[in-house]
Amino acid sequence: MYWAIEKNAMDKILAIIAASDKFGEPEISASIGHAVEHRGGVAVIPVSGTLMKNPSFIEKLFFGATDMAEIQDSIMTAAANKDISGIVLNISSPGGTVAGTPELAESVKAANQKKPVVAYVDDLAASAAYWIASQAESIYASRQAVVGSIGVRMAMYDMSKAYEQAGIKVIPIDTGKFKSAGLAGTEISDEQKQMYQDIVDAHFSEFKSAVIKGRGMDDNTWDKVKDAQVFHASKAKSARLIDGISTLSEVIKEIGRTSGRSTKAAHERLRLYADA
Repeated sequence: MYWAIEKNAMDKILAIIAASDKFGEPEISASIGHAVEHRGGVAVIPVSGTLMKNPSFIEKLFFGATDMAEIQDSIMTAAANKDISGIVLNISSPGGTVAGTPELAESVKAANQKKPVVAYVDDLAASAAYWIASQAESIYASRQAVVGSIGVRMAMYDMSKAYEQAGIKVIPIDTGKFKSAGLAGTEISDEQKQMYQDIVDAHFSEFKSAVIKGRGMDDNTWDKVKDAQVFHASKAKSARLIDGISTLSEVIKEIGRTSGRSTKAAHERLRLYADA
């Protein structure tokens, strides 16, 4: 599985898997389901937790996963609702799987053609979560928010030496030299690593294109944020990752005032507030 997710969040997922294997079900509580809050004529749509495409009940329970298809449905419904004057994506997420992210990002872009869509970073918008946010017209963040971690990752584990020390030899019986790539106990060849690197690079190319177009970045600006580092809100603004620092209530208030006015006018008002 390919991930666009912040490293620490990925480490937590791996730790949960390890704990589950060793000790049984870990004590983890997570809200399951997707709720949209309506504040006047503004739809506030949460984008939180580990973002996944069609996660299972177990993935929701153990990983705190949120179904990207549910978020997409909420955005499309709000965009089509005549009683909704604007949409705020309330983001608090380390990212998630690449699968499902481009489609969700496209739905944000499409909704923004109909009415104002603003992404608000409550505390974290990393990796896939930032990919999604980049397709809104504007991005605002709380003062303590962290933004970035632009990148794609996967992990392979070469356990061939451990198996050898245990006196176990794994013999793949398959139809091609790549069919058993990553099989536990087999050595991972340079060719196999390159195969997966090519896939990761292809995903990253799509990520790059979305962010550059969505944020109107030039190559010089992109070069400063492409290496997966994360930025405090104050530096995220100078890096062009966000448009300003604000509060969720102020963002909702300004978007709620846009009924009957242009999307551009709404965002200009927000920028003026954020720069004040």
